Amino acid sequence: MDNDGIGWIIGLFIIVGIIGAALYLIALAAAIVIPIGGAAGVAWGGGAAVKNYFSSFKENIFDSNKKNKE
Repeated sequence: MDNDGIGWIIGLFIIVGIIGAALYLIALAAAIVIPIGGAAGVAWGGGAAVKNYFSSFKENIFDSNKKNKE
């Protein structure tokens, strides 16, 4: 087989391509997972905020009216 000196260039392109494909797949996975995590955080935080709002509303309106009538 002839050694024309171009084999290392082809090998370099193959290695760069494999590394590039791996980085692309990692970025693609992150682009899918991060918005799901963000939406879950918004739902969790929003749920806690609504729970706290209703708890506060109950304490301020219903419980304060009961204390005034006693």
